[in-house]
Amino acid sequence: SPTAFALYGGISCGALGDLKGGYHWGQVAYSLLDRLEDREKQARTVMIVESMVNHWTKPASLTRKKLKEGYFAGLEVGDVESALLCIQSYTNHGFYTGQNLIDLEADFQ
Repeated sequence: SPTAFALYGGISCGALGDLKGGYHWGQVAYSLLDRLEDREKQARTVMIVESMVNHWTKPASLTRKKLKEGYFAGLEVGDVESALLCIQSYTNHGFYTGQNLIDLEADFQ
């Protein structure tokens, strides 16, 4: 499943320190997600890849677009937990990159 590949990517980056390998598995997760068109797994997969993989290899500001998409995808299918984890990461990444918190809040209203 896309989520399993995303988790393996997160483990590769965080626990094993293999950023290149972790990034590869994150991209495999996205590829599989696109191929399967599985909206129910989108929010969880995006949250893992953007929060546990891509922030190691890309600027945090570049993770926010996918996290926002993950948030709305999670709400759409009823995966509220993953949707909220996406918005939490979106907000954290915005905060760490110097975004105004009021502007971050406005992104979801």
